[in-house]
Amino acid sequence: MNEREDQRSATEPAEPTEPAEPAGLTKAELQILEFEKSWRKIARVKEVAIRETFQIAPFEYYLCLGRVLDNPASFAAEPQLVGRLRELQWKKMRERTSGTGAVGRPAPDAAPIDGLDVEG
Repeated sequence: MNEREDQRSATEPAEPTEPAEPAGLTKAELQILEFEKSWRKIARVKEVAIRETFQIAPFEYYLCLGRVLDNPASFAAEPQLVGRLRELQWKKMRERTSGTGAVGRPAPDAAPIDGLDVEG
């Protein structure tokens, strides 16, 4: 064995190790990303799968998902998935704030609903 092989064997592990978690992501954040990649393969409604998988309400899950998507480490770990999910977030936000009346405030030309104070 020559000197270069001695140096290499001293710095390389003898046995393969488990892959390290991406820097900056917790185990829970990784589970959320994995769920988002694979939930369509589950033969259930997503909200039911969220409750069964994470034992939390869907709205809590979506709050956690939002934080995960805001974490730059998640984009580094799963750029394609995170990019797609961020685009879906932006699309839904634009729909809510576009004034179409789909969600949120009614469209400007929508007739007022009796007894409902929209302004305030």
